[in-house]
Amino acid sequence: WRTNGQNLAGKDAFSQTEADIPVYTLIVGVDDEQPQQCNFVALAAVNKDKHHVDLIVLPDNTKIEGRKEKGPQTLASVYGEGGLTLLQAVVEDMFHIVIPYYAVVDQESFQSMMNIFGTPSLYVEQSMVHRDAASGEVDINIHQGYQDMTNDTAFGYMRYVNQEGDTLARTMHQERLLKTMWERERNHVSLGTAFRVWRQWSHISC
Repeated sequence: WRTNGQNLAGKDAFSQTEADIPVYTLIVGVDDEQPQQCNFVALAAVNKDKHHVDLIVLPDNTKIEGRKEKGPQTLASVYGEGGLTLLQAVVEDMFHIVIPYYAVVDQESFQSMMNIFGTPSLYVEQSMVHRDAASGEVDINIHQGYQDMTNDTAFGYMRYVNQEGDTLARTMHQERLLKTMWERERNHVSLGTAFRVWRQWSHISC
């Protein structure tokens, strides 16, 4: 985690001014091969004093009024144009809040999180197969039905977009996976454990 270029591994990370006021964090998911493109955007409200986290997942095709008279833009295009700095400013405007912290999550950091928490078990509502446009190789291959996810299938489930390009469905997949993990772990995983996971995530300068 970083804010204003400073590493938040120190003791003052996530300091709150008041117990009822959470600290906001922007979380952005990117692909290793195309880090300039985001496929996951979420806003976390972290209340360290109350040991509580609220997470709002925002579809990356959410349209907002573009800056500099460009007309409506999606959050994904905002990130592609101005990186984390511009996306952070846009989300702050959307919710009328200040977001002091951020995390950029790539495949390696996502799998590190899976290794600590453990992959979830869930029902996959449809077969998910995707071929890489450049190589033609299958990079996502998940069968329909209830199953124990692996690191690779969990990551593919978070990324998959169907042939119709329905990114809203992908957002629903992302919410399902995160909710399944949270419901399973919330009774015995401490907030301190979550912070240790977050500190392993990679950070990308934009």
